[in-house]
Amino acid sequence: MRILSKELKKLFKPNLVIILLLFSAVYMLLFCNAWKFPNNWGNSQYDVPMYHELVKQFGSTVDEDELPELMQLKKNFIKELITYIKDDSIFAQAGIDSYEKFDEVYRKNFDELSETEQTAQEEAWRFWFDKEETSELLFRIQCIDGILYCEKEGYLFSDIKKANAFLEKNHGGASNIYKLRMTKIYTELPYSLLPIAAEDVLYSDQKVLIILAVIWCFVLILPFQITEQLRGVINITACTKTGKKIFCIQAAASVIGGVVSCILITAAYTLLLKYKGILFFMDCPISTTSVPKWFDLTAMQYYILQCCVLIIVTVSASVLAYLIGRVSSSYIMGLAIAIPTAAVLCAASAYSSYKMFSVKEFENILFISAFGRLLVGIVFVAVIIMMAIAVKLFRDRKSDI
Repeated sequence: MRILSKELKKLFKPNLVIILLLFSAVYMLLFCNAWKFPNNWGNSQYDVPMYHELVKQFGSTVDEDELPELMQLKKNFIKELITYIKDDSIFAQAGIDSYEKFDEVYRKNFDELSETEQTAQEEAWRFWFDKEETSELLFRIQCIDGILYCEKEGYLFSDIKKANAFLEKNHGGASNIYKLRMTKIYTELPYSLLPIAAEDVLYSDQKVLIILAVIWCFVLILPFQITEQLRGVINITACTKTGKKIFCIQAAASVIGGVVSCILITAAYTLLLKYKGILFFMDCPISTTSVPKWFDLTAMQYYILQCCVLIIVTVSASVLAYLIGRVSSSYIMGLAIAIPTAAVLCAASAYSSYKMFSVKEFENILFISAFGRLLVGIVFVAVIIMMAIAVKLFRDRKSDI
């Protein structure tokens, strides 16, 4: 443990760690969609607060029995909006005194309207986007309409016959696995109150965190191992039987260092999710009709699964960085090998971590889909790398100066 502790201290040099922390802060600020939440999906400033209220009122989901209560909530918003509509002189002149007439004139083609109606439509736009009181009410109504639309179109609380007809019409060529999964989503699962903007953050930021974790691993491990080579430390260490054992400890320290960096990144990102209010929705199911999954998990369970994937990628990056550092005779050679290797690892990991959760990819997971071939390739390369590491460590124990 004493030797392992010293090897870890060599990896985590204070100056290097400070630089990486500053880089990580700037990197996450620039590329993490969590910073843009809730505006990363074109949401208004009222959408997410509305989802907050719905979660507090209904819980993490809305089921079929709660639809009347949801419709009553919409009626209350419309009733309040009508008071503003009736008090507006422009709407009064155009004969608009109900929400239905307001919505009709708002949605019509401007060129098809009379001069009075065109003025009324401009006033409707002002109600939507300029007048704070009415804008909030309209976006709240729109949020509820999104749920009711899913129910009306057969995406939600549908019977088997209606769901099968919808699937046959829109996904006629899909496999039985896909149809069975979508039928379950349409007929059995309640509507998740996880905002699409929050769902998008969890999906899109996964690849951002993968790239950052890989950068940490290569920056921490690769220069250290190459420096050991150039200073002749490797040759001196190989002089004694006890010294040869340090190679396995260095490999273990590299993996532990990668995992520690992964934990730091995950902790920082979790704090960001907390700061942006996304953790509030973590009890909501992740599998929705918008992005269908082959599993039934909450957003928190899905996030934990993402963290596990990130740890696996980090361990892989640590092993690769260690191996490249051990075989490189100079910094230029190390960079020449490391840059394309890290790029391939990031691309393959980001692609597979996203595709592995899709119900369409799950049905063709091996040899048929592109993801299946990629998965087989990743496993094959991982086996080759582990064999190379094992051979290298075995040779280290047998080699001499």
